[in-house]
Amino acid sequence: MGIGSTGKVYASTDSAGLWRTVLPNKVNTQADQNGIILSQNFPNPATTSTEFSVSNDHTMKGSIGVFDALGRKIIDQSNCTLIPGIHFFTIDTKSLSTGTYFYKVQTPESSETRSFVVSK
Repeated sequence: MGIGSTGKVYASTDSAGLWRTVLPNKVNTQADQNGIILSQNFPNPATTSTEFSVSNDHTMKGSIGVFDALGRKIIDQSNCTLIPGIHFFTIDTKSLSTGTYFYKVQTPESSETRSFVVSK
């Protein structure tokens, strides 16, 4: 693994792949506009659990929910306080049926939603 002159991180894998990302100078540049950044979960599809992160640049109240394909809320974390930084969340998918689900972070300033797949 190494950091290039442009600030990109390069890492090789055991297979033939190469992974690259850019290191931000701040917690997240989009957080300045939206208040939060919601990452795509990993792994996707998920079998037993999956993880996502929320980045924010100032303290805010919010809620985090997981919904099934019919819009029913199956996990609810209301009235969370997010301090500035990057927060990691794990969804236990062992009890979920195979299908598509959505996770949503909502604050007074913005709302972000991503989808994920559970595969058994």
